[in-house]
Amino acid sequence: MKTAIVIAALAITATAPAAMASRGQAYPSPDGANLATAQPVQVQAASPADRQPQPIGKSRAQVRQELIEALRAGTIPATKTDYPPSPATIELNRTRYAIAERYWSKTD
Repeated sequence: MKTAIVIAALAITATAPAAMASRGQAYPSPDGANLATAQPVQVQAASPADRQPQPIGKSRAQVRQELIEALRAGTIPATKTDYPPSPATIELNRTRYAIAERYWSKTD
């Protein structure tokens, strides 16, 4: 019984690579015979303008302006537990911002 299992396992492992290799892929032959059918790849050089790094995301000034607008609107929560901010928190934040804005205008 054990001998039959060993023979079957050897037969499967001996034929499996041949079955896998014959799936129709064109592998390069050792003598290079099928390399002549390969198509050349055309590479286009990028212009100097294309090589400039493109900005990703927002600029610092844009983020700062959005933060000021959110502070003015009162939509930034005061605590981590109040997200999204409740209407009461929004009103409180608007009042705090108005007081701070009056103070800032006096000190400039």
